[in-house]
Amino acid sequence: IFSMRHEAVLRKLKTAKTPSERLWAVVSVNLDPEYLKLGFCRAWISIAAEATENVRFARLLRLHHARERSNLVHALRAMDHQPDVNSIALGLKLLFEGARHRAGFLSKKLTPEQETENVLAYLKVCVPKFVMPAMERQ
Repeated sequence: IFSMRHEAVLRKLKTAKTPSERLWAVVSVNLDPEYLKLGFCRAWISIAAEATENVRFARLLRLHHARERSNLVHALRAMDHQPDVNSIALGLKLLFEGARHRAGFLSKKLTPEQETENVLAYLKVCVPKFVMPAMERQ
């Protein structure tokens, strides 16, 4: 699970040319319909739960969160968005986790498109310099 997502983010980051594209690389992988499927989300949440007792899972989870946070903060700082990049990165991560929780356990789910709209609304307010990559606007 971690490897799949890490590779997907790396592929997108390699083609990103602007800070907005770097930020969108992380966001789009988190909200990709493939990663919001029931089985994936339940596995992800199970790993997080197991990490409270299993040191190996805890280490993997910490590494994943640190890497993802670093990618988000780097993109936000590159947009000259200095004041509260850590809070904004945390907010994005919470939106991602909420999307996985809804997809994995709630009977009334949001579609990946609705989850994306929620994140875009958050970015519009918190990161006014974010520009949706042209290839994603189609």
